[in-house]
Amino acid sequence: MTLGIRSKLFLGSLVLIGISIFAAELYMSQALEGQLTDRIRADLIVRARLIAERIASTGVRLSDE
Repeated sequence: MTLGIRSKLFLGSLVLIGISIFAAELYMSQALEGQLTDRIRADLIVRARLIAERIASTGVRLSDE
C-alpha cells in the first residue's frame, strides 16, 4: 500500500506538530518550575520577616542557646 501525497503531508504535519508540542512542553515546564520556585522563596521570606516583626513587637526575647 502506497501513501498518496495528501497522506504523506498529513503525517508529516502530525509529526511536526507532535515534536513542537513536546519541545514547548519541555521548555515551559523548566521555565515555570524556576518561576514558581522563585515566587515561593520570595513569599517565604516575606512571611519570615512578618513573623520576626510580630515577635519583636510583642517584646518576646529569643534566647541564643
